Amino acid sequence: MSKRIVRAAQATPKPSDHPDAEIFALAEQCSEAGKALDEAEAALERAQERCRHTSWPDVLRRTDRDRELGLFVGKGSTVYCSDDVPALRALVRRHHVAESRDSLAAWNRAKEILDALRSLKDEEEREGPASGLTEAKRRHAAARDVLDHLAERLAQLPAVTIGGVFAKARVARRAFLEENTDLAEHFEAKFRKRLHILGPDDGSMALSLARDVIRLADREEVR
Repeated sequence: MSKRIVRAAQATPKPSDHPDAEIFALAEQCSEAGKALDEAEAALERAQERCRHTSWPDVLRRTDRDRELGLFVGKGSTVYCSDDVPALRALVRRHHVAESRDSLAAWNRAKEILDALRSLKDEEEREGPASGLTEAKRRHAAARDVLDHLAERLAQLPAVTIGGVFAKARVARRAFLEENTDLAEHFEAKFRKRLHILGPDDGSMALSLARDVIRLADREEVR
């Protein structure tokens, strides 16, 4: 485990007279843990490339047609990975009985991606130890666990000042972002999809409020 991960996990909030002192301390720890996770993700990607010896298979690259078929929303990553498996499996189940040409196309494309991801997983398991992939996966999982633990503690703390709200919002920004995704575009895509499907429910309103508070926090940070 890297020194940065250990520091983030072991650090404790310093006493202070400020009513949101614990939130500020946890937000700082989350920032450190987020940087450690970014480093672990970069190392994992390098190990995956060494393992495969080739560029990412074209079948796993996201396309505009995939977006039209509902395989993903927003911009996000340019390729599919293991994190997408649950959603893809759900899509395959949903389109098991094709009701239209697009429904059949979505089923075929999702199955194609799942097959390719399964092949990649088999290859990584064969070559993982030699490429450093096994260790990179372990470090990545450890970094993810540290950030999740800290963020969960932060989420449970109610802020009592606007400064505390903004500190939490800057940490929450990460939960709404995807790799190479513009914050505003990602929020809008997520918000509009939920609003279209479920209407102005608690989730839609929460997304709307989160978007606005994070924007305000970003502006305050720039001042």
